[in-house]
Amino acid sequence: MTLFSLPERLFVDIYCRRVLRKVFTDTGDHWGKEAIITAVAHEIVSGYSKTVFAPNDPIIREQMALIVVKAGFRGGNRL
Repeated sequence: MTLFSLPERLFVDIYCRRVLRKVFTDTGDHWGKEAIITAVAHEIVSGYSKTVFAPNDPIIREQMALIVVKAGFRGGNRL
């Protein structure tokens, strides 16, 4: 099952590559690649650098809390 339609995926991919200039080399075959790219495009997460996201690294509570807050307030929504 795909999360997004082809035009949406292309927009998010182009936005990440051209606007944010981020191309993560370590998410190519990762099962969460689409979700990672989408979260980066919406500035919910950012990765370690423009080429490293490290999708299998553990995160701490503070990082998870920040992700929840950023996702919850995106677009003026409130938790």
